[in-house]
Amino acid sequence: MNHHFGLFSLASYNMVNLMKSLMLLLLMLLSQTAPAQVQVATVTVIESHSLIRELLARVIAPKRQFIATEVRGVVSSSRIEMGTEVTAGQMVVEVESAEQQALVEIARSEYESITLDLAHKRRILDRAESNLTHRAISKAQFDEIETRYRKALVNKKLLSNRLALEETRLAKHRIKAPFRGNLVTATPVIGQYVRPGDTVFEVVNTDTSRLSLELTSSELAALARGDYALLCNNILLTPLAVSPSGNSRSGMNLLETSTCADIEELRPGQHSGVNLVNINLANVPGNGVHTDTTGEFVYVVSAGTVHRRPLTGLKSGDSVIVLGAEKVQPGDAVTVISLDAKS
Repeated sequence: MNHHFGLFSLASYNMVNLMKSLMLLLLMLLSQTAPAQVQVATVTVIESHSLIRELLARVIAPKRQFIATEVRGVVSSSRIEMGTEVTAGQMVVEVESAEQQALVEIARSEYESITLDLAHKRRILDRAESNLTHRAISKAQFDEIETRYRKALVNKKLLSNRLALEETRLAKHRIKAPFRGNLVTATPVIGQYVRPGDTVFEVVNTDTSRLSLELTSSELAALARGDYALLCNNILLTPLAVSPSGNSRSGMNLLETSTCADIEELRPGQHSGVNLVNINLANVPGNGVHTDTTGEFVYVVSAGTVHRRPLTGLKSGDSVIVLGAEKVQPGDAVTVISLDAKS
């Protein structure tokens, strides 16, 4: 009896200890609630500009072409005025060329004649092969007949190429625009006589127009770093190409940039004003800037996450933490309160 009572007491004791352990574990789990995200206040970086100097840029058009006629004759198409827009493949000038038409007819006649002559020589060669087999002609006679046939074969190929060339030249009496653009010059008037090599119009594609301006090497370097920018009517210009200035002593460089919508009506050779400006990010409060051994830096929030960024790496549109930065580390998720409306 005492033995069974001892076993029951031991089991009860173990059960009580297990229940205590479970209760402690439950209390620990209940006490470990997820911490709330830290709230931080931010301001959005806004770009401001200060004028360095005013520039005069020239409009250029890399896609520009003089179109010349390859046939002689009299212009039969109506005159198209300077500045008219044309599409790629559009017929701009038509030249009536009786001389070229005559050359085509001559080449065609010669080709047809050699074709008949070649067929005749082929029949003679076939008979000569039979006669040579039956020893009716000598080998020398056969070689002479074969040579005549081969010469006629070569002549046919030459005349075929000549006919194709003359037909191509005749087809070019309808002179077309090579690409979409505007006429820089008016086309010839009806009745004007033109010869091969005469320029009949010039076309420029204004879609590829650029601005060309001169900058010093130090200004180009500042532009490349992002410290400077070029503005045309408050539109940011994109640098496209750099080349040395034609005047090597000036120490200047020619920079080609994109154009702005307000000067699309300008033609190549005309000028437009451009401002070289310094880019400032002046609206970052001092309490948003921190310093350590690496230099000045800020904390920015992107997609709800904190990132550390050098002060020199700030860009327009970045959200800089100005309150609560001491509570966060890079990688922390935060809740943002924007102070933009209050700034």
